[in-house]
Amino acid sequence: MKQLFFISILLGFGIQSFSQSEYREGYVITLQRDTIKGFINVSNPNACVFKRSYTDPDQITYLPDDIQGYGYPKHFIASRPVSTKDGKEIRAFVDCLLKGDATLYQYLNSFYIEKTDTLFLALSKTSVSGASAESSDNARISTAGNYVGILSYLFMDCQEIRQKISTTKYTRSSLTSIVKDYNQCKLKDFVQYESGQPSIKVQMGLFAGVNFNALKMQTNDANNDFLLSEPTYYSHSVLFGADVRLSWPRGTNKFALTAGALYLSSDFEIDETIHNSIGTDVYHGTIKTSELKIPIGVNYVLSNKGIKPYISGGFSMSFILQNSADFSRFHDDDYGEDYTDVYELFQFIPMVPPNGWFGLGISTHLSEKLDGFFEMRYETPSNISNSDNVSTKYSHIFLLAGIRFK
Repeated sequence: MKQLFFISILLGFGIQSFSQSEYREGYVITLQRDTIKGFINVSNPNACVFKRSYTDPDQITYLPDDIQGYGYPKHFIASRPVSTKDGKEIRAFVDCLLKGDATLYQYLNSFYIEKTDTLFLALSKTSVSGASAESSDNARISTAGNYVGILSYLFMDCQEIRQKISTTKYTRSSLTSIVKDYNQCKLKDFVQYESGQPSIKVQMGLFAGVNFNALKMQTNDANNDFLLSEPTYYSHSVLFGADVRLSWPRGTNKFALTAGALYLSSDFEIDETIHNSIGTDVYHGTIKTSELKIPIGVNYVLSNKGIKPYISGGFSMSFILQNSADFSRFHDDDYGEDYTDVYELFQFIPMVPPNGWFGLGISTHLSEKLDGFFEMRYETPSNISNSDNVSTKYSHIFLLAGIRFK
């Protein structure tokens, strides 16, 4: 009953957690430069999903042509013209890294600079793409070359940073640093934001769940003839664990590496009666284990919307911490004396060889610093017997619910 009560709590937590969405308090800037306060769903980088209050069932979806931009704590996303790989110009939402007299934006792996709200240019590694500026400025900038030349031209009124411009790298940190230096040189106020796509994202997770075990055994030993039919036994227990997830949002925002540790136990109660030509054998025993598993794998998010379905898989190493396989066999002999044997059915392998696992799950945003997830995971069978006359296939199904800290 206690285990059923715990399962109900986990399922209730999962249903309540995954009914929520990734809304954060923020604002929208309209085309008329009006600011509307409300809540922003931050799960979709290609659209701004907005509602007036957190409990409001109605939401408005803004595309880059509909607004000037939107923001939420430590982030500002602007609507600006950008160039695609095939040279076409589209309007898209871009991350603002630093806003001031000179403002730096990032879109995917490209950077853009804006100066005094009138000049918006791509910072190119090789050559300058089309620029939305006055014709006289275009003529001058067309001779500037790559991003170093563009920065040298735009920042020519600040001689103090000229040497640093020549050594600036085409990276988020280096470009942010030089734009920051320029605003400080001109004594202009600026705001530095966090990028909506950090280079590395690390999440620590805690979870609990239910473990369903299956143990299939077989033997070539007539003394354990109840195993000749290769029976399968089942058990379930509570498990606990923790994991770490590492992803690279600016490269691909769907793949992640994951590693963790979880503790679980099993308890198989076995009672078998076998009739044969010389009598009856009655077997009774328990097989108990407690183990530490170290699963390592990859995680792939199928959709980055509010509730994110994902698949995962990898391999797992297991360490048997405690174990027992104590058995008794009572032999009722039809032609002679009855007797009872007490013995150990098999000995355990202390470290189980790596075996595969895969899972299906969903995750969602709970708060600014917390995500929730629910996952079903299957682990392929492994042999835990170290005895020659008994072999095993020991497999697991896990139901997991937990939280991950950002």
